Amino acid sequence: MTTDNEWELVAVSWVDAFDGDTGWTPVDDYQPEPTMALNVGFIWPNVLPEHITLVSGYIHDDEWPPEMVSNVCHIPSVMIKSVTRLASTKEFNHKTL
Repeated sequence: MTTDNEWELVAVSWVDAFDGDTGWTPVDDYQPEPTMALNVGFIWPNVLPEHITLVSGYIHDDEWPPEMVSNVCHIPSVMIKSVTRLASTKEFNHKTL
């Protein structure tokens, strides 16, 4: 798992909550199907219990942890199907680009 010093870049596959059809829906004809979602982002550790929190980017200006984050997404742990590690901040560092 991650620490406050290493935010991992991951791809998270998860079952999204969804609405049924709008308007009147015949009960006998209704066939809902799960909606799978895929989010890619940096794990922001220790934000919300029982959730994985992703951000699409961060600003840290040589300070750690980051001072600002963008596009925060909280995914309930029970809805997650897989988490694939893509890179860590040790491997993906703005100073090495």
